[in-house]
Amino acid sequence: MITTQATPVHVVDSSASARESYCRLLQPLGYQVETHADAESFLKHVDPRTAGCLILDTALRGMSGGALYAHLHALNSPLAVIFSVSHGDIDTAVSLIKRGAVNYGIKPAREQPLLDSINHAIRLSQAQLAKTHARALVAGRLSKLTLRETQVLHQIVAGTHYAVIAANLGITKRTVEAHRRRIMDKLSAKTLPQLLQELAQVGWSSNTLD
Repeated sequence: MITTQATPVHVVDSSASARESYCRLLQPLGYQVETHADAESFLKHVDPRTAGCLILDTALRGMSGGALYAHLHALNSPLAVIFSVSHGDIDTAVSLIKRGAVNYGIKPAREQPLLDSINHAIRLSQAQLAKTHARALVAGRLSKLTLRETQVLHQIVAGTHYAVIAANLGITKRTVEAHRRRIMDKLSAKTLPQLLQELAQVGWSSNTLD
């Protein structure tokens, strides 16, 4: 089982004392802490496709915290962001939360609320990464389907009866059933409900199979 401490906490803050403060708090508790003075250093050393919590200062030198967040969002990064803000920058943090950030904390951060936010962010990030991997796995399996199998799957997911699928595609019901068996084999599903549940969990629907 993956623990919250096994997933890194990245700190991007222009203040050296702030970075040291996070390390003093989190490292004795078992967290893997990685610090950066600016967004450029973070992007150079951290893979945005990995899970983790990012504590991000809104008032960075160079690329702003908001710009870095927008960049990560555009990449569909699973990193979960907690903004670190001054009293005068709360409105900015609130607007970023509305765009998907996990939370914000006012400097200096209070220990327990910060830890709660970090643990929540890591769990969200791990779940997002797992979902991304599941979607990629299903997409890879779907790519193995022939055009006809994709057409049949499209209608199966839509709940169309086999006899109707056969009439729609100009094939026999037995051929539809044969296509279904090959689809199940290629998608590594033992039962039709299992197949439909797996597709639904990763966001696939009859519309996404066009």
